[in-house]
Amino acid sequence: MKKQKQIKMKRQILKLHDKKYANLLDDRVKECIQKNENYEVEYRGKVMVLTPEDLKTKCLSRKYIEKPKYGEKPYHLLSYLWEPTKTTKDEKGTD
Repeated sequence: MKKQKQIKMKRQILKLHDKKYANLLDDRVKECIQKNENYEVEYRGKVMVLTPEDLKTKCLSRKYIEKPKYGEKPYHLLSYLWEPTKTTKDEKGTD
């Protein structure tokens, strides 16, 4: 039996909460922890990679959303300090 290629969870966010926090959905965070996968978050060409251990230990706050704008199911938003580890594209155009 072939081993399936592990796919990382990825999310592109459009804004940071209070200009310094990335908010992630609790269901996706739980899924990454259960699958032992990294969560890759992209914002304005910069990427922050959170390991399953980071997802467990670096959550700074949790906010319950009872009536979401999109979808029907309530959820929690988990906030992580935005600490980009790499860029997806070189902003100056050189390597």
